[in-house]
Amino acid sequence: MPLYDYKCSCGKQFETIQSIHDEKLVKCNKKIHDCNQDGTLTRLISAPAIFSDDIGRGHKRMKDKDLYKELDIE
Repeated sequence: MPLYDYKCSCGKQFETIQSIHDEKLVKCNKKIHDCNQDGTLTRLISAPAIFSDDIGRGHKRMKDKDLYKELDIE
């Protein structure tokens, strides 16, 4: 599930885990974070997290065709 960053109109920022299919949050309350008011929320854009296992690469970098052969990929 994706992690989304939000900023409240009171100035506080926080992260929350939501499904891609969930509607974005628009109203803040004390259940979400310690907000002094029922503020409005803005979803922030952040850099994506990219993970790579980089199999067979590194200091002994393999050519793609050799890597595909080793991994039995066509």
